[in-house]
Amino acid sequence: MYLLDVIDPSRIDRIPDKTMRLLSSARYEEMGYTVFHVELRSYHKKTKDGPHSIITIFVETNKGTVEQILSEGYLGPHSIEEEMAYITSHPVVSELILGAIRRLDDEIRFPGTSIIEIKKQRLMAIIKANGFLKDLAVEQAIRTTPRHLFVPDEFIEQAYEDRPLPTKSLQTISQPSVVAKMTELLDVKNNNKILEIGCGSGWQSAILSRLTGAKIYSIERLPEIVEFAKKNHQKAGIQNVEIIQGDGTLGFAEQAPFDRIMITAACKSIPSPLLEQLNGGGILVAPVGDCYFQDMVVIQKTSDGIKEIRHEPGFIFAPLIGKYGF
Repeated sequence: MYLLDVIDPSRIDRIPDKTMRLLSSARYEEMGYTVFHVELRSYHKKTKDGPHSIITIFVETNKGTVEQILSEGYLGPHSIEEEMAYITSHPVVSELILGAIRRLDDEIRFPGTSIIEIKKQRLMAIIKANGFLKDLAVEQAIRTTPRHLFVPDEFIEQAYEDRPLPTKSLQTISQPSVVAKMTELLDVKNNNKILEIGCGSGWQSAILSRLTGAKIYSIERLPEIVEFAKKNHQKAGIQNVEIIQGDGTLGFAEQAPFDRIMITAACKSIPSPLLEQLNGGGILVAPVGDCYFQDMVVIQKTSDGIKEIRHEPGFIFAPLIGKYGF
């Protein structure tokens, strides 16, 4: 077996327009390597001699990241599909890659990837380029929770853009990169009991449901948003989330304590009932500030009291409304 050749970066840098197709995102062992994910990449550029393309295979393993050029030149508008056919029919490609292709995720097989899947892969690439999605479990949870099921029909075309979108009653579904960031900061472990304040469209709690086998409780103050989120969960097959209508700033004492608490609206300060309902060793993530600008704060309840473990500026959320809110 031979390792893939590492491409000289200067060759790729001269071909700026890139599209990517995920072949496998599963973590598995192959020939002594732990394969994190495999991508088929297409780089395009118009030159004075005509259009030029490079098709590569990209592999991330525990022993490094490698990328190999498969074809170069003008390959036509369907070059990436043609290259996929080449890979699957020629055994000269590394056994490492062939092993990866045999383990294609069921929901993103080649050929015949849908437009939605192409948009999803592009969005995931943007989120990762912005420095998010370093946790493989979080990445897989987001990949398998289709955002287009959680937006109103009129915004389905924009579902895989990295921006917030309107839902109902002047509410929004959060920007995907922010959802990824908050989910990673929450550091969910299996069987963590989670409380979410502000259900919105239900997308965030649906993602969290993929990370824990325990029950998730989500509180939303607006009845029409509660119904919207419940319908979205039903469409996505989410079964371990209970949505409650009420004042989220009061928490949910009936089911306390919680191992993790996420607040998806801006707090002038973290409501005291939520701190009281946080389990020992538990983590709470919330945007804290005024109505116009917040810092993402991560706290942990310890034997010595509440400890701030992370603080990142640069977020804008709608205000948290309720007894302990704005």
